Amino acid sequence: VLSLARDSKDFKISATFDQNDKPSASALKGVDVLIDFSLPEGTRDALKACLEAKTPIVIATTGLGESIEAEVKEASLKIPVLLSPNMSHGANALIELAALAATRLGQSYRIKIKEAHHIHKKDRPSGTAKKIVQAIVKAKGWDIALAVEMENNVEVIREGEIVGDHTVIFSGPGETFELHHHAESRDAFANGALDAALFLAGKKPGFYNISDVLRKEK
Repeated sequence: VLSLARDSKDFKISATFDQNDKPSASALKGVDVLIDFSLPEGTRDALKACLEAKTPIVIATTGLGESIEAEVKEASLKIPVLLSPNMSHGANALIELAALAATRLGQSYRIKIKEAHHIHKKDRPSGTAKKIVQAIVKAKGWDIALAVEMENNVEVIREGEIVGDHTVIFSGPGETFELHHHAESRDAFANGALDAALFLAGKKPGFYNISDVLRKEK
C-alpha cells in the first residue's frame, strides 16, 4: 500500500504504523483516512484512535471475529467505516456473481467453495470465503443452520506463498459451472484499499463496504 500510495498523485502519507506501534489520536490530526491492514487487536487499537480523532477508517484486516466486528459497526455510527476482508475488486465481483448464480440455479445444483492461501494465513476459512457463503445463503434465503454447514464444508488449502485463490463450483444435472478469482499479487488488495480510501474521504458516518466503491466506479 505504501509504495503504491507514494507513486500516486492522489495521496500524501501523513503517518505509518507497524506491528509495534499503536496509532494515537494526535498522530491522526489532519489525516483524511486511515488504512488498516493488521491483526484483530491492531484493528481495535486503530479504531479507538480513529474514534477519538474523528478519522474515517478503511479496515482490510481479516479474522476479526464477532466481538470486534460489533465494535466496528458501533463505531460507524460516529465515523465513516469501510470494512472488507478482501479489497480486491475482482474478488468482490466474484462474491456478487456467486450470489447471482445462486438465484439462477435451482436446488438440484450442489455448491462447493474452495479457497487457497499462503501457509502464514491464520484464519480458516478465509474472510472472503465466508463472505461468499453469506452472499449465497442470503440469495437462497437459507437459514443459519445451512450457512454454518456450508462454511464448515469450505475446502481450505494453506500452501507455499499463494496470494489468494477462491473458487465457487455449482454442480448440476449434466453440467458444472465455476467462478474463480486468482490474486496474482498483493497489489490487487492494495489498489482496492486505496480506491476505498478515496471513496471514504469526506463521507458521513456510516458502515460501508467495497461494493459501495464498485457501484460508484460503474
